Amino acid sequence: MFASVTGIDTALDDPARNEQVDRIATQCGFLPLAVRVAAARVRGGSDDALDRLAVQLDEAPRFSVLDDGTRSVGAAFASAVAALPAEVAHALAHLSLHPGREFDDRSAALLTGAGAAPGHDVVRLLEGLIDACLLERRHAGRFAFHDLVQLFATELARALPREGAKDRFLQGYLQIAQHADLIVTPSRFRAPQVRPEPADWYAKFADAEAATRWFDDEQSAFVGVCELAAVDRPDICWRLAYALRDYYFRTKRWAPWVRTHVLALAAAVQCDDPWAVAVTCNNLGLAYAETERFEAAAVQYARALELFSSLDDGYGAANTIGHQAWLAHCLGHQPTAIRLGLQALRFYERHDVSRNAAITLRTVALAEAADREFDAALGHLYRAREIFSAEGLMLDEVMTLNCIGEVYAQTLNLARSAKYFRSARRLGRTAGSTFEQARALCGLACVEATAGRAQHAALLVDQAHTLHTGYHPVPRQATRPHASGVVDEQPTV
Repeated sequence: MFASVTGIDTALDDPARNEQVDRIATQCGFLPLAVRVAAARVRGGSDDALDRLAVQLDEAPRFSVLDDGTRSVGAAFASAVAALPAEVAHALAHLSLHPGREFDDRSAALLTGAGAAPGHDVVRLLEGLIDACLLERRHAGRFAFHDLVQLFATELARALPREGAKDRFLQGYLQIAQHADLIVTPSRFRAPQVRPEPADWYAKFADAEAATRWFDDEQSAFVGVCELAAVDRPDICWRLAYALRDYYFRTKRWAPWVRTHVLALAAAVQCDDPWAVAVTCNNLGLAYAETERFEAAAVQYARALELFSSLDDGYGAANTIGHQAWLAHCLGHQPTAIRLGLQALRFYERHDVSRNAAITLRTVALAEAADREFDAALGHLYRAREIFSAEGLMLDEVMTLNCIGEVYAQTLNLARSAKYFRSARRLGRTAGSTFEQARALCGLACVEATAGRAQHAALLVDQAHTLHTGYHPVPRQATRPHASGVVDEQPTV
């Protein structure tokens, strides 16, 4: 369409021109009317005219550019909105505040303030927008704006009082995230500062599978919601990041983990809440450690430990020391890792905090294995596995099975190593951890390669990458399996 209106031959082998046309079409959201109007502005134009149009679409109010005097994208949208009932038009404007590319009826209800009953009123508003071709229905109860419609709706929203909708959305979104985290990880300790209120209807989930699906569906919005909260509701910003940490730990989404927690740390400081700063430092330090930014992790842990100590928070201090033990292991300082790990372990055992004790046993074991104290390491790993199995902590048990397989691989006991990797792979499927399944597959690949079966090893590595593209196999001699020595910000009491 663009080529036919402008007379520009996009079939020519001119990569620069074709790239510019693609850029303009993208800025038009591939909407036929917008593409036609943009093309009319450069009919028969030069490459310079294309460049100027692309810059104008980036820098100028886009709807003023998408108006050729005869046709106007903004006027077409305005006409469609004018035909809507007032409450539906207001819903369009308020829905544009959602920072993600998609949203569900929970978010829509919060943004529009529609109804106290599950979904009834908000569904009517959403259907009105869909009927007017101003909203698209996506998969499984998800909705999305066309890019240009969202831009137009955002401009509409500027003329309306928005703070009430924004605050209602942020408070409700936090409650949804907290309850999703609660149902997915019920064993996670939650201090009063981060314990959610009883769930309103929009924050209820049928089961852990539904809560996990919400995390997966909403993950592209999390950074944007934290950014939105950071401006006016820093108290919500840091609490939301806290509720998201376990999701990021399970899925290994490093970049948004770091971004949300950098925002959260600034928010906690703004709130003048030392406990919030300490717990966020711990979580940010963990993200840095997992991405091998060890110096940055050490800075966060030191700050967290100082604050927890000043607050006389023994739990928080023990958790930070456990994280420092893991960091020392990652850096190859195994005696320090063992000493710090045992220090944290004594606290957990004294206070009967079994889950954190088991996690710390795993850290100590990996440091011992790196120091070639294999019998001690295996003994600690077996103890850790027993605790995780008894408490139904499936993901932790999978991680520990992988650790046992890796230690046996270091001793060249390939049969036992393969046995535990296979167990980890099976349980990893049940736990829904693609990362730990990929880790088990790469462990089996190391076993196969050591046994001289290189072709089979390569196939296993390919399977691992298919399961989890972000997973990089750790050499058999490596002492640092990914994500094995992590404790909660506070222990399970």
